[in-house]
Amino acid sequence: MSAVQIELHPGAHLHVQREGSRPELWKVLKRKRKGWLVQLGDQDAVTWSDDHIHDLRLDHAVELHAADPEADEHIAYCLSKAFEAFPEDHKAIALRRVEYVREVDDWHGAGETLEESYAWAAPHVFEAFEREWREEDIAYAAALAERRRQRQRKAATELKRPKKGQPLVVPKPRTVELWYRTWITHDRDIRVLLPNFRGRGDRKQRYAHWIYVEMRAHIEKYYLVKDRRRPPLTYAYGKFEEHCKGKGLDADKPRKKGGQRPYPTYPAFRTFKNSLLDAREEMKVREGGRPAYLAFNVFRKTDALAKVMAEVEFDHSLVDLIVVDEETGRAIGRPWFTAALDRASRMLIGCHLSFELPSYASLQRCMGHAFWPKDLRGIEGLSNPWPCEGIPGLVFVDNGKEFRSKSLRRSEKAMNFRLRPLPVMAPWLKGKLERLFGRFNAQVYGHREGKTFHSAVARGDYNAIKRAETTLTQLRRDLLGYIVDDYHVAKHRTLEARPLDVWNDLVARQGGVRAVPSHSQVIELIGQVRDRPIGNTGISLEGLNYHSGRLTALRERRGGLQKLYQVRFDPFDLWRIWVLDEDTGEHIPVDCTNQAIARGVSIFAAGLHLQGARRAGSGRFVTEQDILLAKQRAEEESDRILGNGKSLTTAAQVARYRRANGEYFTPVGPRTRGRRSRPASPSRPSPVPSRPCLRLGRPPPPRPRPHPYPRPAPSTRA
Repeated sequence: MSAVQIELHPGAHLHVQREGSRPELWKVLKRKRKGWLVQLGDQDAVTWSDDHIHDLRLDHAVELHAADPEADEHIAYCLSKAFEAFPEDHKAIALRRVEYVREVDDWHGAGETLEESYAWAAPHVFEAFEREWREEDIAYAAALAERRRQRQRKAATELKRPKKGQPLVVPKPRTVELWYRTWITHDRDIRVLLPNFRGRGDRKQRYAHWIYVEMRAHIEKYYLVKDRRRPPLTYAYGKFEEHCKGKGLDADKPRKKGGQRPYPTYPAFRTFKNSLLDAREEMKVREGGRPAYLAFNVFRKTDALAKVMAEVEFDHSLVDLIVVDEETGRAIGRPWFTAALDRASRMLIGCHLSFELPSYASLQRCMGHAFWPKDLRGIEGLSNPWPCEGIPGLVFVDNGKEFRSKSLRRSEKAMNFRLRPLPVMAPWLKGKLERLFGRFNAQVYGHREGKTFHSAVARGDYNAIKRAETTLTQLRRDLLGYIVDDYHVAKHRTLEARPLDVWNDLVARQGGVRAVPSHSQVIELIGQVRDRPIGNTGISLEGLNYHSGRLTALRERRGGLQKLYQVRFDPFDLWRIWVLDEDTGEHIPVDCTNQAIARGVSIFAAGLHLQGARRAGSGRFVTEQDILLAKQRAEEESDRILGNGKSLTTAAQVARYRRANGEYFTPVGPRTRGRRSRPASPSRPSPVPSRPCLRLGRPPPPRPRPHPYPRPAPSTRA
């Protein structure tokens, strides 16, 4: 079956681009049998059959041109761009010309000669469209004047009446003939009727060369600088104007009519600045590469993840609600909520609510809650499970101090997940978790008494401190109920399914999640990290002393006296630490020698006790008895602050010190039945260390036992 004949005419051109070869431009000479006689440059003419041209078109290797696209520079330029890409005034002229050539085409098609068609089309089309075209010119001139007024920031009353522009005249028949022949030759393409205005205007420099050099220098010195104040371009122009006046150039001096200004105006100064670099490069110089990247790059939406725990977001949020003390009913401030969200299923895999400021301590509790199974047994009022657990693949965090801490970096290596710090000031990169925080605010505590507002204007005369009535325990219980029985089981708008169903489906597809091998690893591998030497009396941490007979073996090794050992501890309970033996890879449990100052004491509280003991000791050696007295004084002072109700800020600090901020959002540790077992003795460590810090309650103090070394007697103060 033969191919369909393509309508060509002598003088047309075929642009051929075969894969792996240079482009070729073939000129069509004439029709020859079932093909066309074509010629490449000065070579001998050859015949291309209709089938050959058809095959080239199927391979997308040929473009058809009604005329030589490279014969005329203006025509080539017009055909290289889409018609809509040209200026409005240029397109308006082309649309008017096309009315003339179409009229000639219609009359010539009706049997009239071309000469008669040219003579008839010129006055007839002008008479039919003169009024419409004149109104278009006036409207276009008014729009230009309005844009010019806005740039110059003039009042509307200063807007001059738009000029009528060039008068409309009837084109001569010869002009219509030139338009028509060009239009017909190029296959009736409207683009070839566009006017050639590119060569208009005086291309010579209006001012001396040193004027342009100074303009560039002042722009680079006063405008294209990375400064937080971001000086405007008018400031640079003011400096340039002062420089020109210092050279003796006076723009206010009377000039002859039509005389040239001695130096450029501000609009010309701005135009020159725009010619130096584009908008992205300008922002890159003035504000930095990252703002320019975010402002000008076009980003695509990522595909939905097909694996749970592949990407997890961690972040903190200050709850917009003032809570009260459970014992005194006194307003004690706004707690912090730390959460981890699985991006694939939108399930909240772990969280922590306390008065602990954003730190590794609160982050560690959130990670422990996310990594280990949630034990909801015994919690009344819940209708759905919380099946989330496992070790994530990628953890997306911001640039907070706790997310850049040594403890988190070492936990990353120990638990085998990868951190992905996000750029600063880019909350949309954790948008899923940010929106969830907003949802909690609207659905859980945004309607309660004691809510806070984003500004004093929005707050009005509402006194959130006096009207607060929610306790931290009640807020934790309400958040738990909303997460488990509302958010997880409600249809998600983006997923178009319930997050709980998506989690279960993806877990079944991928064959499970990567779980923590043993519960001891929750503290041993993600506990807070400090590097400490082993001294003659053991390890010292915030004034607390830790001793175990197994530490001697570590000191006896080569370099053991000068070596810093990795120490992990629960940041909310310092009764025990875990020392890493790098040779065996084992974490050695070491108990505090004085449980009275370590049991249930957080790292924050231990630091306060040490500071208080140093202040009371006036620079002398601080003993454990001094720390115990400082602890008693701090507890008495905190009770007094919680009772007098004077300062909300101080009460929030006391709440961080006194309240059980290390309590997990839901139980995650092993539950003990009956009497709790006491901690193992330092001289006889258990193979699997107990983890009282993972229980909701505090373990009882250990039985009295002799100290391996005599304690120094407390010194008496003068």
